[in-house]
Amino acid sequence: MKKIIFLMVPFILLIFGITNLVSCGKEKEIALDYTSTENPFSEETSTKILGKQSHGFMKHLDDFEYITYSGQEIEIEYFVELEGISNNIGFLLFVNGKPQPYKIKNRIQNYEYLHSFNVDNGREEFTFQFDVTSGQKDEIADLAIVSIYNPEFKPDMIETT
Repeated sequence: MKKIIFLMVPFILLIFGITNLVSCGKEKEIALDYTSTENPFSEETSTKILGKQSHGFMKHLDDFEYITYSGQEIEIEYFVELEGISNNIGFLLFVNGKPQPYKIKNRIQNYEYLHSFNVDNGREEFTFQFDVTSGQKDEIADLAIVSIYNPEFKPDMIETT
């Protein structure tokens, strides 16, 4: 124990000595010119917006409102809006970080982890249906719905680099 303290004292003194050397020095004044009237955001840029996407719950949930798992299949009313060239989107559902297979009510009858949607410049409404694969009845869990842009893209490895 005494050896450790004996070795630490010079190390601590060395650190304080270096900090003092670095912090000592002449102060320099820097004059800043705030009188410029140029607006850096007024210039036209070559940025082109290709599209936009948004998605969310059909019903707004308050801060303390939850989707309740009663031991039966959960249904979540959801929407997606796509504009521009983005016309293909997919969704993944996670409960407590674990992926959940789901189906789309009245459309897609298979339980899968990822379903993709083609929406041509508009809004589409649908309902997720899923059973929680991990968790128990009346347990509070985190639900994350993640979107994937263009999930059907398959690169041509010969023509595309």
